[in-house]
Amino acid sequence: MLHDLTTPLTVIRGYTELIAAAADPSARALLGRTVDEQFELIGAMQRDLLAYARGEKSVIVRHVVVPELLAAYAERIRPELAAHRIELVLDVADRGAALFDRAKIERALDNLVRNAIDAMPRGGTLTLGAERDAAALRLWVRDTGPGVPRSVRARMFEPFVTVGKRNGTGLGLSIVKAIAEEHGGGVELETSPRGSTFTLSLPQRAPSSGAALARRAPVVATTRRARAPAREAAVP
Repeated sequence: MLHDLTTPLTVIRGYTELIAAAADPSARALLGRTVDEQFELIGAMQRDLLAYARGEKSVIVRHVVVPELLAAYAERIRPELAAHRIELVLDVADRGAALFDRAKIERALDNLVRNAIDAMPRGGTLTLGAERDAAALRLWVRDTGPGVPRSVRARMFEPFVTVGKRNGTGLGLSIVKAIAEEHGGGVELETSPRGSTFTLSLPQRAPSSGAALARRAPVVATTRRARAPAREAAVP
């Protein structure tokens, strides 16, 4: 939970600085809406924590128009990427709508993007992409960093596994994995010395397209999680 709060708090800080520097009232209003959205995200995280305390997991499934989602998401993260000298590229082959929990998928993307930023301390290129086949929608984040060391690849999605991060908790990728599995899907890693690609696979009940689908009522899937004893995980 505390790890997840890093992203919206970073966005809020950056956008309040932009608001202070903006002379145009309409520009300040636009930036203010982004700050409001981040506070709403923090509220959603609080609700997730309460659900976790009750032993529940909830996925609010909606029809989301994929290119609109990624365009809006790219606009939000572009200033932070620019500050790290990272170029953002969109590679969206899918033009329709898909079924998933938008807030949770954005949180997963936030964690993957932050992972990519850490992998490119001297700058580089980050690509956000989307495609689908008959079974699933796939969203990916690709960086041009040095790749994931072979010694930790098999454990990348375990809690508390971190590579080369002075302040990292090692929870980001395990959170991504949990979100993907809540949707009935998974996350995969492809890596080489030229970069890494993390791909979220989100199974779809039926193909769909068109912005009108995004206005349909959500489907809330809630399951009760069995309690398990806490386990200690070693930090490499």
